[in-house]
Amino acid sequence: MQACQYNGSSYAWATVGSGGGGGVMTKIASVTLTAAAPTITISNIPGTYSKLVIDGVISSGYNASYMMLINGDTAADYNWSNIVLTGNGNAPNNQAANADTGIKEICHTQVNSPASPTPCTFSISIPFYANTTFPRNVIGVSTGFSTTGYTRTETLSGTWLNTSNAITSVTFQLDGSLNLAVGSSVNVYGVQ
Repeated sequence: MQACQYNGSSYAWATVGSGGGGGVMTKIASVTLTAAAPTITISNIPGTYSKLVIDGVISSGYNASYMMLINGDTAADYNWSNIVLTGNGNAPNNQAANADTGIKEICHTQVNSPASPTPCTFSISIPFYANTTFPRNVIGVSTGFSTTGYTRTETLSGTWLNTSNAITSVTFQLDGSLNLAVGSSVNVYGVQ
């Protein structure tokens, strides 16, 4: 692959990313719901990349908060926090939890009725996801809509405290009992 590089005095084309490294992104898996379902799970994630990037668009058609589980772990093995901004000019607010049962508030939708299903989109990065020496940190951003029609943006950080296992699966679901809507989709990429 060629990239334009600056050497301090001029620009020149150079070969980058040879040998399979250097930030090459590979799609590992993609799931799009064709019927409503309670979860989207991506399994069998290989431990051969330096980090995971997870992009998604999900909806339920209701006021809903969405969460992520790692390796199906529902124990109190997660810490998380977020900062929420809305387009109406209100001051930012934040939420946080320690020893929780998932990384919550991955994204959030607020709608006035089930007839107006608004999605939220998110992008999550998990550096060193295959490491079993330290807890794994999750970094993310998402956007959705508030009940008043304003955009709602969240920045997220979270930690999976389990150090026994590499991350091999991720599950997205509502923080409650509703189903994810048809068309909800998650893509998982590995970065060299």
